[in-house]
Parts: sequence; structure tokens; C-alpha cells
Amino acid sequence: MRTKLDCIPCIMNQALRAGRAALNVSGIEEREHTLRAIMNRVAMLIPGMDLSKTPPEVASEVYEIVSKLTGVKDPYERVKMNHIDKALEIYPKLKEIVQSSEDKLLMALKIAIIGNAIDLGSLADEIEVLEVFNELFRGKWMLDEEALKLFREVLESAEKVLYIADNAGETVFDRPLFELIVENGKKVKYAVRSYSIVNDATREDALRSGFPEEVIIETGSKYAGVLLEDCSQKFRRAFKNADLIIAKGQGNFETLSHERGPIFFLLKAKCRPVATALNVPIGSLVFKASPNFTRREVPMNTLS
Repeated sequence: MRTKLDCIPCIMNQALRAGRAALNVSGIEEREHTLRAIMNRVAMLIPGMDLSKTPPEVASEVYEIVSKLTGVKDPYERVKMNHIDKALEIYPKLKEIVQSSEDKLLMALKIAIIGNAIDLGSLADEIEVLEVFNELFRGKWMLDEEALKLFREVLESAEKVLYIADNAGETVFDRPLFELIVENGKKVKYAVRSYSIVNDATREDALRSGFPEEVIIETGSKYAGVLLEDCSQKFRRAFKNADLIIAKGQGNFETLSHERGPIFFLLKAKCRPVATALNVPIGSLVFKASPNFTRREVPMNTLS
């Protein structure tokens, strides 16, 4: 998905919020001076901004500026830990809801989708985890019935599943679906970012959320999404060999919607460009197959 004009003010807003979060961590006293310097540097990017790139590619330059001017690599570290801990408090309830549901898979999918509201790259400075849980009952659901049917068919025959995570805290909401798929005898890898970017989940966040070390795989990329050309050979091999790919969140949709493969997107559409691309109202909780969905008909060759 290409960057839209609507993304520019959003990226500026991300710079301001990330700068403030970083300054809260660093304790730098000259807050307004540093924030102004960040915004000036980001503003200088706009005339030459390459709108043919995906939003995560463009936004990555913003976070590099914030890190350089504040000396803070992970502005949202404390917030991420708090979101994970709060989500873990309600995790038993999430599991209970799934286990008591007539359609366990559908309920686990819904819980995974509502977790995508824990996104500090959108318009929020802070997220209340309990409010995220309440979206299960009052959210704007846009679940593609044909995609759900296809998902069940593909999952039934799948051996290898790749689950691409998005945000820390959301990771706990992923667990019921992840664990249900594992219980059905599938080999599942849980993919996270290799570097801290916005509040996206890293290996440490996945471990804190309760995922076993052996199921975690890193993308190897610096972006808040999955640009395959920038990912590690190990991740690209896992992507190519997966019979089913679950991609969470806007960043993964923005970077993978053009890729061919057995990909399903689970997300909350938080902005106009993404909502327009998905043909849903802003704020919708979405389950859709990739517009370039293709099954793995034959085993893929491993990368050389």
C-alpha cells in the first residue's frame, strides 16, 4: 500500500508524540526546544517524501530522527510493559471466553482482532486495555464471511502457520488464537520485530506476554511492517514455506497487501487510507483475505 497524503499529518503527529514519550524517558529539560528540533527535521522530509513507499517505510525515518535527537531508542518501552502486564491480568478471562464459545475459532479470531486497538502509531497517546476488551461486545465488526470460510479450509489442511504480530500488549490478545491453532496440531511460528519501532512487539515483548522462546521468530527488519526485501533470510524462508499466514495490524497490511500468498489480515482500521483500501468504515474490526491470496499448492523451495 502506497503512502497517501492523509499519512503526512499522521506522520507529523507520530513524531510529536514519540518525541514527548522519549523526553519523558530521557528527562531532557529543554522539552520544547528538542520537540521543535524534531518537528523541524521531520518537516524537512515532506517535500522529498516518496509517496510510492509504504507508510512504515516513510515513518521509519521519523523514528530515527526522534532517537537521534533524544538519545532514546525505545520511547515506548515502559508503556509496552504496562500494556502487556494489564493484558495478562485479563488473559484468563480471554481464554475462558474462547473455551466456553460454541465457535472457539471465531471467538479467538475476534479477540485477536480487538487487540489491534493497542496501537500507539495511530492517534492515541495511551491505551486503556480494559476498553480494548470491551470492543469484543460493542465493536464495528466487518468480518468477511467468505474469508472466514476460506480461512477454516486452509487451516484444516495447513501444517505450517506463520503468525505475524503487531503491537506489544496486543500480543496477549493473540495468545488464545495462537494456542488454539497449536492445540490442533499445527506448527506455528510467532513473528516479531527485530528492533524497537513505535510500540511494535519485539522478542522480549513476546516472551513477557507468555510465548515460548522456541516459537518466536524475528523479521530481521527495522520497519513497523513486513517488507520482505528487508527481512532476514530465515524469516523469508518461513514466509515462503507457510501454508497459512496470519498478519496482524495496519503496518503489516500496508506492507503485505500486494504480496502473493495464503495471507489473512486481522486489524482495526484506524485511519482513512487503510479503511478506504479495505472498503470499510474507519474504526471497523476487520478480517479479510489478502487481495492477492494464493494457496501453497506445492512445497516451496527453501531460499539459497
